[in-house]
Amino acid sequence: MAQLLIISPQGSEQLVTLERSEYILGRDDNVDIQIKDKKASRKHARIVKKGGGYWLEDLGSANGVMVDGRPLTIPVQLTTGVSFQVGGHTLQLAAETIAETTRFALQGLTPPFLNQSFMLPSGELLVGRVDGNAIVIPDVSISRHHALLRVSPSGATVVDKESSNGCWVNGNRITEEKSLQPGDYVRFGNVEFVFLVPISPNMSCFARVVHQLMQTRRSVRLGAGLGLIALLIISIVVLAVMRSPPPGSKGPQSLEAAYERAIQNDLQAARGHSTAIAWAEAERAYKRVLDRDPINREARRGLAEAKDNLRDQETLNAARTALDTGQPADALAKLRSIRSDARYATEANELASRAREVIATSALELAEKYCRKEEWRDCHRHAVRVVEHAPQSEPGMELINKAERAMRAQKTPFPPWVPTRADSTDHLPSIAARYADDEVRYAVMRYVAGDLETAIKRVRAFADRPGAQSLLAALTEFRNHQTAGDGAAAAGAMDRAVESWKKALESDAAIVPENHPSALREDVRMSLSAELFKQGDAAFSRGQHTVALQLWNTGLKHNPGDSKLLAGMAKLEAAAAAALEGIPTRGTLRRDACSKLADIIETTRPDSSTHEEAKRRQSNCR
Repeated sequence: MAQLLIISPQGSEQLVTLERSEYILGRDDNVDIQIKDKKASRKHARIVKKGGGYWLEDLGSANGVMVDGRPLTIPVQLTTGVSFQVGGHTLQLAAETIAETTRFALQGLTPPFLNQSFMLPSGELLVGRVDGNAIVIPDVSISRHHALLRVSPSGATVVDKESSNGCWVNGNRITEEKSLQPGDYVRFGNVEFVFLVPISPNMSCFARVVHQLMQTRRSVRLGAGLGLIALLIISIVVLAVMRSPPPGSKGPQSLEAAYERAIQNDLQAARGHSTAIAWAEAERAYKRVLDRDPINREARRGLAEAKDNLRDQETLNAARTALDTGQPADALAKLRSIRSDARYATEANELASRAREVIATSALELAEKYCRKEEWRDCHRHAVRVVEHAPQSEPGMELINKAERAMRAQKTPFPPWVPTRADSTDHLPSIAARYADDEVRYAVMRYVAGDLETAIKRVRAFADRPGAQSLLAALTEFRNHQTAGDGAAAAGAMDRAVESWKKALESDAAIVPENHPSALREDVRMSLSAELFKQGDAAFSRGQHTVALQLWNTGLKHNPGDSKLLAGMAKLEAAAAAALEGIPTRGTLRRDACSKLADIIETTRPDSSTHEEAKRRQSNCR
């Protein structure tokens, strides 16, 4: 079986067995063969199987694929002896004897090298974060020169180079040179590998499973071996019954041949189900493959794809049902779980557009009805809903402006409309302007959806991406302040709770633009406004109207549409208006009347009619 040899600028080698018909190469984490090189595009090149060989073609990359110093312009067949350059990396078809010259390898168990292998040639190999090391690991937990591997045909050792986060073998931090055995788990900082004897490219799936078993830790080898034996016995009995040879044919298949045949049959079935978009059947078929061959790359990738597509397919069907039964808001909520790069993203976007159109049309009818009846609050509420789902709706904006003008003329308190609750897809440009990297932006969208822990895990996994470190700091600050606020509230320390929630909102502003919706921001706003209303109501009951005004004004600053806070402000206005009635409108006023006017002015909002009248009568004070 063909193997692709990838040589880094530092000389470290990586072997990739070519088992499938197509591979995408590039810098992106989701490609088939990842090349960690700044000059590599996200999807740089493609390897395609044609006839009896593999061909390499450029995918329109920024820096091209070079062959003998010239850019590749047409697909070229991979042959031994011909090298290709992608950035500083060299690619070539490996000679058949290359596996024999490399006795050991490190296989990645965590990002950024999950499921990738580093072949370890004999000699001293430096491991570190910066260029110049034989093995470069771009992770913040890795020191510039982290460790040294000494490799010989008979074995390998590892030495910690006084790194900040240490070297670990099988969970134990090493303080001196440590010998490595096949199956040992080696961790540099937070990045873990398993030390292996490389699997031969010509080794069968059956032999690969046994080989993998022999390199596991001794503590699990016995149990895994017994399980494998039981699985093989069951498999061969079933196959023997199903495929009994006809009279006159040769004897039954060997155990290994039957095992290989079962795997290939299930792989073929899984591919067929995937082509037929039968994701549940594909998932079951890929699971059968992995039950027999746990390290089968195609099955692992296919199973993940089948699961994702099955989930999105079910979500899409549920959203269609919701829309057909008159529940467009429910349909829209379901569709938000389908990622923009998913297989069903186009269908999801089309269905979401239909749902928004239905919501906006219904809301516009209600807004027009309430405006005709001059019920301005309800007119305003439904008109805002129109522009939330149809931002370019001119009738919706006209009704918002009409309702707001009427409420101002009537001195009716209301929260002015600002575009804070529009659908997130209408505000993606503002997120994209702040976060250029796709993975970092996806972490932000998980935060926006209210999934803080996934957002933090996601950005930690891609800590080397642009903007990741500042985002991680802001997410951590938000979580700390929100947790502190909730804890203080539970302990009855409400002043501390309010201050912590205010700081959480400041952290939120550092994560997403103010005009973008944020579920976590809304949670904090609700907690903050509820507590400020409670404190203001207590102050009002004690006759401390100025304190109540300050508290409720602060609450409305963070949550302008809170109905309780608006009702509290209306109570203050009513109390001030009642006090104003006892003060003469003309003539020189006595000192006590002037003192009351000062209190009224201090406890009313500057844009209220009571405040303006109190200011006018204050001119009669001497």
